[in-house]
Amino acid sequence: MIQINKEIPQKNFLFNAYNYLIDNFYYYYDPFTYTSEGTQEWTNIKAYDLRNEKWIELKLRDSIILDDFPDIVFYPDETIDFGGGDCEDFAILYTSMAINEGYSAYVYIIDIDKNEAQMLHALSIVDDRILVDAPSKLYIEGKNEEDLFTKYIKVIKADKVTVIRSFNDKEFSNIKKTYT
Repeated sequence: MIQINKEIPQKNFLFNAYNYLIDNFYYYYDPFTYTSEGTQEWTNIKAYDLRNEKWIELKLRDSIILDDFPDIVFYPDETIDFGGGDCEDFAILYTSMAINEGYSAYVYIIDIDKNEAQMLHALSIVDDRILVDAPSKLYIEGKNEEDLFTKYIKVIKADKVTVIRSFNDKEFSNIKKTYT
């Protein structure tokens, strides 16, 4: 991860890091799940190409075998080695990149209520002024956490969002907070 941070221009680092993720990583479902695109295979995996906005099939990288997967949540270096991940993997990687550059950043695990359905999701918030949801290709600037979630709810057209947990490299919170 430190090597990737060195490749990213420091001026406007947070936005450049977001673009780096979109340009260089794929969104994968967890490898042990059934998906709307079919069952994930042992040698190939369905991935969403964030840059070109289409589903593609990729071979797993040679250095990665399923026996080595650390359950379903990757460390930042594992997401880098794998070439992508799902929402929590992107949130953990982006948050780690920001923390490594001296920002105050958190992973937020949220419950999205939309059209009478609920979906668990993960995203990053940096310095209480930037919200990043890489798989959804959202980079939102705001004044504080409440402003960020108000804007996020409007963009994703949700009824409400409930923060389930937030954490970074030093603290963990289970405080539930709902935004509408």
